[in-house]
Amino acid sequence: MNKRRVNLTLTMPRCGYCGSFWAPPEGVNARNAFCPQCAEARRDIARAHFQLMPITADDGMDGYLQPRSLGGG
Repeated sequence: MNKRRVNLTLTMPRCGYCGSFWAPPEGVNARNAFCPQCAEARRDIARAHFQLMPITADDGMDGYLQPRSLGGG
């Protein structure tokens, strides 16, 4: 009796940005994440596009943070 073998080979997930193989940390969905090099590059792109800056103590007003557009600082 000839049984057909099922392909059970596993592959490591690929980065959705550069396509390289990588091993995500435990609990991270590989489909929604990127390899460490691409993650940092994508953060830099988003930071430049949205003109993001770190939050400082001067941004708080009465214990609450407000968007810079509302003049919270």
